[in-house]
Amino acid sequence: MSVLTRVVSVHFDERPHEWRNVYDPRGYPELVTDVVTPPPADSPQWVRGHRMIVVGEHPYDPADTAATPMLLVAVGTVNGATVGAAYYRQVDPSGITGWITVNLRPMQDAPDLAFTSQGWQNFPTTAVVDADQLRALVTEHLASGRRPECVPWLPSELVG
Repeated sequence: MSVLTRVVSVHFDERPHEWRNVYDPRGYPELVTDVVTPPPADSPQWVRGHRMIVVGEHPYDPADTAATPMLLVAVGTVNGATVGAAYYRQVDPSGITGWITVNLRPMQDAPDLAFTSQGWQNFPTTAVVDADQLRALVTEHLASGRRPECVPWLPSELVG
């Protein structure tokens, strides 16, 4: 993938009909801040704090049925601090593999963060990382388009 043609497409679940496309890496810092900022407290009940990020050569088309690599970030708060968990979908010739973040020092008060938009499946609480780790993994993913190496990951039974 050429750096000149890379585009980052992001969907925020509190904005259901909007995809933000960023073509210029100089816009990444602002995008990272927006991604790791929890949704407003007065958001509708169906808002899960999900941010779906796709890095590609063209803007992501949600109507396209082909599986594509993507990073799903679920953002929330605990005791007023931003936290989150992430899922990376890897697509290669052998199929689709899912990965979830793992916190080697799990938070004792980690919140339930929804894995699915319907809320029927949560990330394991051991997947919840602090805001600094979340910011680092999103920054790395935007730059590389790959599964970030700055945080540990475990294969996931949850594959989406």
